[in-house]
Amino acid sequence: MQDHFQSTTGASRCDSGLLACGEIRGLRRPNPENFDAAHALAAELIGGSVAQASTLAAVDAVHPGTILVHLEAGALTGLLAVLPLRPCGREALIADSFDGLDPDLEMIATRPERPAAIYAWGCAARTRPAARAVMSVTAALPHEAYPGVDFFARAATPAGLRALTSSLGYAPVGGNGLLRRSPPLRRAA
Repeated sequence: MQDHFQSTTGASRCDSGLLACGEIRGLRRPNPENFDAAHALAAELIGGSVAQASTLAAVDAVHPGTILVHLEAGALTGLLAVLPLRPCGREALIADSFDGLDPDLEMIATRPERPAAIYAWGCAARTRPAARAVMSVTAALPHEAYPGVDFFARAATPAGLRALTSSLGYAPVGGNGLLRRSPPLRRAA
């Protein structure tokens, strides 16, 4: 059977936390051939414009390990993509000038930089197991992988908005449309 995932070896502390957080909940880092399927899943379930497979691959090249997938019987059924942002990326996101379809790669934190913010770039799930995995990882990331870092998300669907506000407790960011923020969580002493 073909190996669908890449190794987590060499990941930075945050990346290791992201990958570990995903792996224990059923998400894995995709191999390059999974980017087309990830794009197709997002386009089908989110609709409208979504980042191209080549953009997913470019982001993964800048900061490997920030795109996770869920597979069932070899088929990609879930996707979670987060962008670790530099301060300029955080500022652009809040100012509503961040291009989520084709992000400026200079705004994405590279290893071993600690991100100024995390942007939940995209999530989609075709099945209940994939949805459980994606939501579970999304809920756990702020305190397991990125403690003390602001998390942002923008809902693309009514179901996404409900999940962000009701299930995850994200709040609106000023007058910035559908952008939502989860305050940073601190590790318990």
